[in-house]
Amino acid sequence: MDKAFSFMLIFFGGGLGCLARFLIDGTELHAFSIANLTSCALMGVCYAMFNYSVLADHKFFHTFVNVGFLGGLSTFTPLAVYSLVSTEHNVFIASAMLCGILVVYSILAIATYFATAFVLKKYMHKHRRMSLLCRYRFLVQYKMIIPRFAEIKALADELYASGLNLNDKKPLPGVFEEKRNVLRQKAYDYVRMLLAFTEMYKEAMLKDKCHPHSLEDMLVDAVAKGDLGSPEHRIETIKPQLDYINKLMEEITPKALRKGK
Repeated sequence: MDKAFSFMLIFFGGGLGCLARFLIDGTELHAFSIANLTSCALMGVCYAMFNYSVLADHKFFHTFVNVGFLGGLSTFTPLAVYSLVSTEHNVFIASAMLCGILVVYSILAIATYFATAFVLKKYMHKHRRMSLLCRYRFLVQYKMIIPRFAEIKALADELYASGLNLNDKKPLPGVFEEKRNVLRQKAYDYVRMLLAFTEMYKEAMLKDKCHPHSLEDMLVDAVAKGDLGSPEHRIETIKPQLDYINKLMEEITPKALRKGK
């Protein structure tokens, strides 16, 4: 249903963009038409706004405006026809001309992107968030450390299945005592890793001078958008993991040790 809605947004956005292109340029062929110049400039502006989540963080904006409307407003076929006609159907010269025209359009889009990004960084600290590229970098790093939490849960489930009193101050029989110590150490190390990762995110956010957006909020937002696992294979954010580990440590740490700390 979500894909169908996205297709519908792109369909109607692209149709409006094509209509706007016809109203602006008509049927005449131009190397640098007003519609193409406008769409490339707007693409640079809109993608910078989308990258920094300024009035453009919603999926509707990206699918309807960026992909649909601006995709329809810009066009490639008339450029190819113009290049072929103006060079008297010389394919090689027409191809070279077309590549040159596309380079100019690309430079325009990139220039407007960086100009908009500069304005957003300099004057809109309270309204913009960390860039998508930086956020995705943290998401990739987060996905890399998640398997450690899975190992902790697997080892904990193994100990729970033994039916032993994991809170007992006496050594557990057999290899279970060693597994309890290993689990406790893994849990401590993982909590320290999460805290270090959180501090690294805070430093990046302060360096970027963007609107405060905690790591947990960023991860929750990523889960909602499907950037952090699917509903069938959902990846936990930091808070549920810490809650689980705190409860686990209460259950596997002997009372005598807890009092000593």
